[in-house]
Amino acid sequence: MRIVDEGFEGTGYEESWAETISGGNTLDEDSTTIACLGTQSLKAITTSVAAPSAHATRTFGNVNAVYLRAWIYISENGLTGASEIAKIFDIRTSSGTSATRIELRNNAGTFQMRFIYYSNGGEVITTGVTVVIDTWYLIEFQYDTSLMLWGWILNNTVQETGHLEGTVRTPNRLVAGIVNYTGTAQSTVHIDAIAIDTEHYPSLIDSSDPIILEVPSTTILFDSRLYIKEIKWVRATTAGHTVVLQNRNGRTLWASEAAGDNFVDIFLYEGWVEGLSIPTLASGKVYVQVG
Repeated sequence: MRIVDEGFEGTGYEESWAETISGGNTLDEDSTTIACLGTQSLKAITTSVAAPSAHATRTFGNVNAVYLRAWIYISENGLTGASEIAKIFDIRTSSGTSATRIELRNNAGTFQMRFIYYSNGGEVITTGVTVVIDTWYLIEFQYDTSLMLWGWILNNTVQETGHLEGTVRTPNRLVAGIVNYTGTAQSTVHIDAIAIDTEHYPSLIDSSDPIILEVPSTTILFDSRLYIKEIKWVRATTAGHTVVLQNRNGRTLWASEAAGDNFVDIFLYEGWVEGLSIPTLASGKVYVQVG
């Protein structure tokens, strides 16, 4: 069951959130500075440890499991001192204690992201992964107290997984932004397309039906980032007819030429693209399966 589905589009939040902003900090749910899916994202700025909060809380009530998927972009890293941290996604109980979370951290001079979860009566800290600024990261994690499973994935690469043990905590809410900041300088993060499900990892794009393209156009049909699994061109009527797919910057992603009448071409793409257009389609239809 989907319990959080926030894209930060339009005016204000799409769902019900409560903001916490320390003096001098900024939290903008309508930021157009940069976005991954759509045109807006949540922008959080904290100035220093003296003002540790710029975050929003989405309370969904007690559930047995959370499977989160979201994007984050760090444009400014103020974690300049060793062991300084910034929590960015924190799943908490009804009393406000952390059940599981994602943190940014200065690990002896190396900028890292790490996953922390509560199991067997205490917090377990996983190995940090080196990250950089000015890059979108796709974050996924699970904390399932029914199946007693935990795990996290970064940019479609599984980092660590395992089983929960003993005493665990019941998820009740999500805190997103910059939480409990200990940095000595200013940090800025952008968060987009948060989705939480209680049974499985949610897809940020509806992949149940393919995108069907029938009319050539240089117009950017999909300006957001898409994960394309498969491209299928069918019913090309004449040998020599061509098709071209491009991203929003005009770079060709895929092209094909019909080798005969009633030509069919299928290509397993499996990759992210920045927007989509179809400037050339001489005949037939193109089916783009996203995931």
